[in-house]
Amino acid sequence: KTMGLIEQVSRYDEPVQALMLTRHRRYASQVAESIRGMQRRKLADKSLDADVAAAAIDALTARFAELVFVQHALDIEFDEAVDQITKIVANMLGVDRKASK
Repeated sequence: KTMGLIEQVSRYDEPVQALMLTRHRRYASQVAESIRGMQRRKLADKSLDADVAAAAIDALTARFAELVFVQHALDIEFDEAVDQITKIVANMLGVDRKASK
């Protein structure tokens, strides 16, 4: 409930919106660096723009978490949700999961 309330307030309250944007930028920057590292090690698709991919991953994971844990829009166990979102992100990045096992 708290996540949903913060998300709602951030749409109308500039200080909260700025805080959310700061969190997004920090997270996306960390994810982009991880993607670049994976690209250097030939684990992720080199044609991806790491910054764009990181922003997409942030949006996907945040919205998915809201749908599952706040709105209860999907009946799924936590571990299964993590497994599914991990597979989706790996596919987004072009990770060959068979080669990495």
